Parts: sequence; structure tokens; C-alpha cells
Amino acid sequence: MSTPQPDVTTLLCLAGSGDRHAEDELFRLVEPELRRRAKAYLRRERPGHELQTTVLVDEAFVKLVGKDRTTCENRSQFYALAAKAMRRMLVDEARQRAAAKRGGGDQSAPLDRVPELTDPTASDPLTKLAVDEALKRLEEDYPKLVEIVNLHYFSGWSLKQIAEDILCIPYTTVKRRWQQARARLRREMS
Repeated sequence: MSTPQPDVTTLLCLAGSGDRHAEDELFRLVEPELRRRAKAYLRRERPGHELQTTVLVDEAFVKLVGKDRTTCENRSQFYALAAKAMRRMLVDEARQRAAAKRGGGDQSAPLDRVPELTDPTASDPLTKLAVDEALKRLEEDYPKLVEIVNLHYFSGWSLKQIAEDILCIPYTTVKRRWQQARARLRREMS
């Protein structure tokens, strides 16, 4: 009779207390899904982007479980925070590309020059930067909407997957939040 495998939540608790074996087991358990998310998003990137799937997955995992770990209490929170970590890396890479196009420097993308967000797969660096800036302003007042954007826009989860696999809430709630988030983002970016 085989021993039951621990779940993500149990492994998060053990890894959070410094158990290196649990950390390795956690990575083995979540890596395939993180890799699918990273691949899905990077497929939508413009040719010439510099991030690779493995780098995106590894860095997101290290940010969540490594030396300067973020506290995750359960599977849903882990994947939500992984989406946020991937967002940060993708936005940083977009910022570097946009800065290189403008001759260097760390300038913010002016929101009035950014096209309206109509497609969650938009990969233009200026759009990505503008979405990130708008999300930063919305995060304090609308954290649930921002979470949906992180999971859908930046990590490529479908709304149905977000509802059923990550947040464990009704699909109609996730769909409504996505619509609200898009409307608020449009207002913030205009």
C-alpha cells in the first residue's frame, strides 16, 4: 500500500517552516501547472522577448518559497501569488524593452498613449506597463478584481479555471469581476 502524497497546502506549511524536502516536493507538484501557465503566456508575447518558460517558473517559485519567501496558506493563494510574481517579471521585461526603444532610462509609459485594453492577450510593452500602473492604483480598493486580472491577463488562466481550480467560487462571479476589472482598467488608463 502506497503512502498518500501530501497536497499543496500541507507542503506549503512544511516548506514555510524550512523543510527543504517539502519545498522540493512542492516544486515537483506545482511545476507542471506553473510551466503550462508560463508557456501559455509566453506564446502570446511578441517575438524577441527574452524571458524563457523555465526562468519564469523558477523565479516565481523562488519568490514564493525561497529565502525571502512569501507566506502562502493554501493552493489558491499560492497560484494567485505565483500569477502576481509572473506579472512582475513580465512587466519588468516589458519595461526594459520599452526603455530600450526610447533610448534607455526608466521612464513610465504615458497612459494617454496606451490603446484601450480590449484583448487580454495584448502583448505590447506599453500596454502591459499601462495595465500594471493601473492595477497598482486599483489594488488597494479592488484587490479581488486585481487578482482576477493577474490570473487571467498575466498568467493565462481561463475564467473557468480561475473559478473552479484556483478561487473555488462560482464562474459567474469570476466573469462579473473580470468585466468589472476591464471597465475599471479602461477608466484608469484613459
